[in-house]
Amino acid sequence: MTQPKYAQTKLPGGPQRIIDICEDLRVRNKDGYLNGAGCKFLAKVKDSPIPYGPGTSCSPFTGCVIGVAFDPKYPKDDLGGDVYTPMFNGGNDPLPFGKFYHEHNNLNDHGVQSLIDFGLGEEISPKKMRRGDLVEINWVGHGGHLVFCWDVHLDDKDDVDSFLILGANGPAPGVSIYGCRDKRWLKGNNATKPGNGTFEKAKDKIFADDDDDIIRAGYWLGYPKGPQKVDKASFRVTPGLFMPSGKEWSVGTLRVGRFFYDGDPPKPVTMKGGGGGKSTTAQPPGHIDAPATTVKGADLKKDPEAPKKVVPKAAKQDEQKPLAWQHEVELALQEFFHAGWLQSDPGKSDNINDAKSQAAIKEFQKTFKLDVDGIVGKFTKGEIRKQLPACRAQHAAQQQLAKLFQGGKLKADPGPPGADAAKMKDAVKEFQKTYALPQTGLPDADTQAKLKAVVEGHAPSPAQHGLSPAILVLYWLGNTTKPGGSATLRMHTRDVQRGYEFQVVLRDLMTGREVDAGAKMKVSGDVSELAVSLPDAFTDGCLVLALVKATGDTPMEMLTVAPLYVGPPPVVPKTAPGELQKFFEFDGEAGEGSKARKHTYVAYKVPGKPQAWMIKGRLLMDVDGAPNCYHPQNKDVNTHYWSFDFENHKGALDYLANGGHPGNWFGVVTDTGEVTGKPIVQGDNDPFPGFYVASTSLADKTKKRNDPARYVDARKIPYLAWPQQVWRESGPRFKRALQGATGGLGDFMTAVNPKNGKMAHLILADMGGYNDPHFGEGSPALGKLLDAFGHSEPDILYIVYPHSGAGQGTIPTLDQINDKAGKLFKDWGGMDEVNRVLPLIK
Repeated sequence: MTQPKYAQTKLPGGPQRIIDICEDLRVRNKDGYLNGAGCKFLAKVKDSPIPYGPGTSCSPFTGCVIGVAFDPKYPKDDLGGDVYTPMFNGGNDPLPFGKFYHEHNNLNDHGVQSLIDFGLGEEISPKKMRRGDLVEINWVGHGGHLVFCWDVHLDDKDDVDSFLILGANGPAPGVSIYGCRDKRWLKGNNATKPGNGTFEKAKDKIFADDDDDIIRAGYWLGYPKGPQKVDKASFRVTPGLFMPSGKEWSVGTLRVGRFFYDGDPPKPVTMKGGGGGKSTTAQPPGHIDAPATTVKGADLKKDPEAPKKVVPKAAKQDEQKPLAWQHEVELALQEFFHAGWLQSDPGKSDNINDAKSQAAIKEFQKTFKLDVDGIVGKFTKGEIRKQLPACRAQHAAQQQLAKLFQGGKLKADPGPPGADAAKMKDAVKEFQKTYALPQTGLPDADTQAKLKAVVEGHAPSPAQHGLSPAILVLYWLGNTTKPGGSATLRMHTRDVQRGYEFQVVLRDLMTGREVDAGAKMKVSGDVSELAVSLPDAFTDGCLVLALVKATGDTPMEMLTVAPLYVGPPPVVPKTAPGELQKFFEFDGEAGEGSKARKHTYVAYKVPGKPQAWMIKGRLLMDVDGAPNCYHPQNKDVNTHYWSFDFENHKGALDYLANGGHPGNWFGVVTDTGEVTGKPIVQGDNDPFPGFYVASTSLADKTKKRNDPARYVDARKIPYLAWPQQVWRESGPRFKRALQGATGGLGDFMTAVNPKNGKMAHLILADMGGYNDPHFGEGSPALGKLLDAFGHSEPDILYIVYPHSGAGQGTIPTLDQINDKAGKLFKDWGGMDEVNRVLPLIK
C-alpha cells in the first residue's frame, strides 16, 4: 500500500470556517464571472499563481477559500499586506500553494484529489455529504463545477437524496448559494459595464441557518441516478426548485472530499429536527372540516326541499393543513414577483393565504382581467398554471423579440436577455399593440404564442429571406487540388432564402487577379456546398481564395478565410513505429542580438493522433488586447513583466511604437476601422481613461468596436500569436509536408516549458504580419504560467488542436480554456506523451 506523501492537516475551526470565509469573500466579490478574468482571486495567498482581484469563478474560488482556511490565523489584513500563508503536512510546513492551485484548477477532475494529495482531506461517499464538504460535479451534457456543500436533504436511510451548493455560481450572483440570485440577494444593475457582472449585495448575511428563503429559492440538485422525487414534507419549509437526476444540466457524476477536522460533520439544518428519516410531522394532503347541519327525518317528511334550504356555514381552514394546490399557488406567486410580473410581495410561501398573498393574487387577477376578489378559484388557478411556464420562459421571448428588432419588424430594442427589464417591456408593448393583444408589457402565454408564430412566419423559405439574412462562414473542404482539378466550397448561412444564388469569384491571393468560377452557389439550407472546377489560369503554386456575393437586392458577401493551394498533393513520409511525422516547415528567425539567426521551425504530428500537431517555438511578449497596452505619451511604461504585478499596473504595458504610428495603426483601434484612421481614446467609463484601445485578431462580436472588453486581455488570458503564413497555410516561408489544417482563431492549445516542467493551456488570439519571421509571441498571462518571459530561443513546446475553438467572435474564459484544452491534452496523451516526443523533436 502506498503511504501518504504528507501528514494529515486538520482544518482550523472546522467546516464553519469554510462558510465564514465564503461569506467574507462574497462581500469583496464585485465581478462575478468577469469576462476574461474569471480566475482572479478574492484574497491574497502566498505563492498564488494568480494576482489578487475582485472577480472569480468556480474552482479558483474554492482554491482561494482553501488557501485562506488553512492559515492558522483568520482573518488577516491581507489587503494591507498581511498575506495568508496556508500550512500543511501536519501544520508544520507552508503549503506550496502554486502547485496545489495548479492541481486544484488546471487538471481535470482533480479538485477532490488535490485535498488527498496534499493531506488536507479525504474522499467520502457522496451519500454522506454534509455542509462544508468539497463537491466535484460533472453535469449531464456539459462540463463541470467545483463548489462547497451548503446543506443536504436525507432520505429514510439517512442518505443524501438532494443538496444545495455554495460557491462561485455564474455572472450575476458570483459567490452565492445556487439559485439565490434575485433581488433578495442582489441589488443595483447586474451588468453595469460591458462584460462585467458587477453587483451590489442586498443582504449582509446570506449564508444564514435560519433563513428559510434559501430553502425556498435555492436550486436543489438531485443525487445522481437517485429518486426523481424527494419527501418535501420533511423539509423545514417547502423547497421551490428541484432538479432531478437524468436531465440536461442535472448532476451526472459526483465526487466529494471532506477536510480533516475535529468533531462530527454538521447536521442538516434544512430538515425538521435536523435529521433524516421519513417525516413524522408531514402535512396531510389537506382538507377543510366544515360544520355540518343535520336535517331530521321528520322535517324531511314535512318538507322534502328542507336540505336545499339549509344555509351553508363558512368553513375555517386548519392552518396546519394547507392543501397541495395552495402551496403551488404560493410558490407561483413567488416566481411571478421575483421575475417582475408582480409588484406586490406575496411574502413567505408557508404563510398560506395571508394578507400579502391576497394582495398579490388581486394584482394577478387585475393584470389578467379576472374577477378581482383575492380568491384562487377555478379560473384564477387555471390562469396561474397557464402563465407560470411563460414567466419561466421570458428570456426566450426576449431573444425572439430581438430577432424581430434585428429584422426591422420592431422599433423598440428589447436588449439582451435579462439585461434590461424596461427595454423588454417597451418591446413587448409594441408587439402586443401591433397584434391587438392586451398591452400588459409582460411576455405572457398568449404573447409568447403569437411571438412564436410571427417569428416562424418570417423563417427563410423559397419565397423569402428570414429576419436577418447573413453569411456566417465560407471555406474550402480540403487544402489542395491539382491544376485543372476541382474543390468543394462550403458556406454556412442564416435566414437566407432557399434557392437563392450567390455569384462565386476566384481570386489569386498573390496577384489579386479575379476570375468568375463559372458556377453559382445555390442555398439549399443553412449549409450549402458547390463543386468548383479550377480554370486553367490557376497553375502550380497558386493560392486561391473564393468570394461569394449576393446577386439580388440584399447585400451579402464573404471571402474564404484560408486559400486553396494548387499543386501536387504532398507525399506522406513513412515513419517507423514511435517516430513523428513532419507536418510543415516554417522558414524564420530565432535568437536576438548577436545570437539572431535564420531558423527553420518544424511542426510534427504523432501517427494515429490527427487531432493535434506540435512545434517548438519562442515566447516573445505580446501585450495587445490589454486595456492599458498603449498610451499616447507612453505613460509609466514597464515591459519587464516578470518583475512586477503587470495585471494591476496603472501605466502602459508596451511602447506605442509597437502599436503603430499615424497612417499605420496596426495594433490600435481607430475611428474608421482602417490603419489610416485616428486612434480611439478610452473615456471616463472605460477601464483606462486616456489610453488607446488595443486590439487583438480574436474579438468578442457582442461588444462594440471601441469597447476595450471586445479584445483578448493579455494580462489575464494566456494566448499565442501566429505568423499569418502559418494560419493561411501558404506563403514563401510555409512548406507543407503533410495534409491537415493548422487551425484558426480561438483554437485551444497547450504549452510546455521543458526547462522547468511547467504547463499551461491557452488559445490562438492574435495574428502577426504576413511575413513575420518568428513563431511564438504570447501574452504575459501565458509567460507567467510557464515562468518564461521573452524567450527568443525556440524552446517552448506548443501543442495545437485545430478547429477546437468557437472561432472568431467568441472569447473563452480561463475556466473554459482550462477545461476544454485540458480534456484535449489528456486525450492526446498528456505529459506522458510530451516526455516521450520531446527527445524526438529535432
